[in-house]
Amino acid sequence: MRKNTLVLGKIIVILTIILIPICGISEAEPSQSLTLDGTDDYVDCGNDSSFDLTTALTLEAWIKTTDTGTQYILSKWGLSSDCSYLFMVNSSGKIQFHTTTTGSYDSTRELTGATTVNDGNWHHVVATYDGSQAVIYVDGEQDAAKSMTGSLHTGSLDVHLGQLSDGRLTYCRFTGEVGDVGVYNQAMDKGDVVNRYYGEDVTSGLVSNWDYGKGNVLADGTGSNDGTVYGGASWTGGTAAEPSQSLTLDGTDDYVDCGNDSSFDLTTALT
Repeated sequence: MRKNTLVLGKIIVILTIILIPICGISEAEPSQSLTLDGTDDYVDCGNDSSFDLTTALTLEAWIKTTDTGTQYILSKWGLSSDCSYLFMVNSSGKIQFHTTTTGSYDSTRELTGATTVNDGNWHHVVATYDGSQAVIYVDGEQDAAKSMTGSLHTGSLDVHLGQLSDGRLTYCRFTGEVGDVGVYNQAMDKGDVVNRYYGEDVTSGLVSNWDYGKGNVLADGTGSNDGTVYGGASWTGGTAAEPSQSLTLDGTDDYVDCGNDSSFDLTTALT
């Protein structure tokens, strides 16, 4: 009888936890974004050696746009030379990812996604290269993949957000909002991409993460590659960070027991 009572107690606890509503499990749109006008707004993030990615990389951003032209999200890429990698939206509203081993454009190393992202909604876009294939993800789902090999050209151009690294083709500057941009020195797998889509931190291989800023500075929250904002781009958001997930308690019989571990025995200081 006692054994049955214990089992029943466990069932009641499990059901109680399940029945307490869990709120806010959704994609993690950026809490702050930079609005680029497509005319003269862009960000120069410098040419630190940490951006010289040859065997593997991941490029990540949240974007929101309705523009119907070609738009550059992140580039270490010149118009005709000194090219390394390029992350962009093409004129069909699809994500496009370019890499090169020679420093020049190579059509065989161009990868284009299938999902339209210039619909005015936020989209989490990711491009990866692991030395054997390139992959594009949109909103946590694989959108395109292509086999390719080789060591990427490093080049001497700065990493730019919103335009080509050499400043050419100004009519292709990004028009819309960009937030939570990241560069990694390894290729994320599908699990990591999904975790990032839902706002979980993925720090392995993270080189730079530009997720907040003020004035003409886009801060690198991971490395030392702060970006300089040009053209008067404006900031949206940046208010207090509300939780991405919460527990709703009914005030009647809902509560959480966190135990009595010795780590809670705080005598001289606490917060």
